[in-house]
Amino acid sequence: MDNRQQSPDHLIRSLAGGDMDVLDQIYDSYRDEFLRWAASKFTGVTRDDLLDAWHDTMIMFYEQVRDRKLTHLTCELKSFLFLIGYRRLIKMHKISSKTELKEELDANIHIEESINAMESE
Repeated sequence: MDNRQQSPDHLIRSLAGGDMDVLDQIYDSYRDEFLRWAASKFTGVTRDDLLDAWHDTMIMFYEQVRDRKLTHLTCELKSFLFLIGYRRLIKMHKISSKTELKEELDANIHIEESINAMESE
C-alpha cells in the first residue's frame, strides 16, 4: 500500500481502526524527506535531534488519532506532519538556546567572581 496515494482521512480511519502498519508506512514514507527538509531549515541541528523530532512527530500524530482528536485533515498528511515536526524543532531549539545562554551566563559569573577574588588578593 502506498499511503501517498491514499487520502489522509482514509489513513486516519485505518490507524484509528487499529491498523498499526499504516503508522509504520507513514513513518517510512516521509522520514527521509522530513530529515532533509528539517536539516535545511535548522542548520547546526544534529541528525539525532532531527530524528528525535520526527519520532516525537509520529507519536503526537498517533496520539491525536488514537484519542479521536484528529479525524479529518483539510491539508495533505505530509504538510500536517511537517508542521508538527517544525514546531517540535522550534521548541527543542528554544530549550537549547536557553540552556546555552544560561551556561554562558554562569561562565561569565564565574569569570567575574575569579576577577573579583584576584583583585581583593
